[in-house]
Amino acid sequence: MDIEMEKFVEDITRGIRNYLPYPIGDYEIKTMEVSKFSKKYFGMCIRKHGSEIALCHNLTEAYADYIQGIPLRKILQEMAAAEMREDISEKKSLSISLKDYDEIKKRLFIKVYSAEHPSVQNFPHTLYGDMAIVYAADFSDVIQKEGASVMLSYDILKSYDITVEQLHQDALENTQKLFPLEVTTMEKKLGKELEKMAYEQGMNPDMLKEMMDYSWNEVPEMYVVGNKSSGGAGAIFCPGVMEQLSKFMQGGYYIFPSSIYEMIISPDDSLLENSDMSAIVNEANQNQLFEGEILSKHAYHYDDKTGKFEMVEEYQKRLENQKRLQSEKRRKPRQL
Repeated sequence: MDIEMEKFVEDITRGIRNYLPYPIGDYEIKTMEVSKFSKKYFGMCIRKHGSEIALCHNLTEAYADYIQGIPLRKILQEMAAAEMREDISEKKSLSISLKDYDEIKKRLFIKVYSAEHPSVQNFPHTLYGDMAIVYAADFSDVIQKEGASVMLSYDILKSYDITVEQLHQDALENTQKLFPLEVTTMEKKLGKELEKMAYEQGMNPDMLKEMMDYSWNEVPEMYVVGNKSSGGAGAIFCPGVMEQLSKFMQGGYYIFPSSIYEMIISPDDSLLENSDMSAIVNEANQNQLFEGEILSKHAYHYDDKTGKFEMVEEYQKRLENQKRLQSEKRRKPRQL
C-alpha cells in the first residue's frame, strides 16, 4: 500500500465515525485484506454491536473513485447509508422483543457519551454536566454475541408510554444487576496493558517495564471505575456508587472521564490536587482517543460532605468562595 493510499485509509476510518447513525462506541471497525470469492481487496469492516454480520467496504475501489475526483464526503455518506440499511434490518428482527417493556426492563442498562455528540440528540437522554446518559437494552443472550445491544429511541419510548425519568431510574437500577461495578488500581490496569503490549511484540513483560523506566511510586493514587458493558463509564452514575467510592477513598475525590468505557478517580489529597485537571482530560482526548470515544472536556469532583457531583472548576470556585467568606468573617470587627 503506497503512502497516498495509507492516508486515504486513515481519513476514511476516522471520518466514518462522524457519519455512522449511532455513537462510535456501538461499533467495531477494522481494516484488513478481504478475500471474497475470486476477488481480493483492502477493506474496512464495520460491525455494530448486536449484529452477527460485519459490512466490509471495498477501500481499494473507494480509493480509485477518490483519485478520479469523487469527494471523500460522498464516499463516507454512501458507506454510512449502507450501515443504516443494515441497522434497519437488524431492528426488524428484534422488533417483537422491543415492544414489550416488561421484557426490555430486564435488559436495560445505561451508556454515557459526550453531550456534544450529534447522535445523542436522537435518543432519550439525561445530562450530567457535559455528559449524557442514554439507554440501551442488552441482547447478548438473544444474538449470542457479547456486547450486543440496541439503543432505545424516542419512538420506542413513546410506545412504552413512560417518561424519560422512569426509563432513567429503571435503567440505573438494572445496570448494576447486569453489569456489577468494577474498581481496579491504575497500576494494575497499566500493568495488564504492558503485558498485552509485550505479548503482541514478543517481549518479556519485565523487560518492557524496565525499558519504559516507569516508577510506580511517582504515579498519583488513581483507580479505574467501570463495568463489563460497552458503556462502562456509566457505572459511576448507578445508585449509591459515588457514595460507595467515597467510603473506599475515605473522603471526596476527583473524577476524570477518560473515555466512554471507564472513569478514573483520585482522592482529594492526591498529587493531582493542584494540577489543571481539565487540561489533563483534554490532553488525553487529543492524543489517545477517537472522536466518538471522547466523553468530556472537564474533570469532575465528588464532595463526600454534601454529596455534590460537579465540574472541578465549579468545585474549586466554591472552595474559594468559602475561604473568602471565612476570611471576611475573621476580619469583621466585633460590635461594642
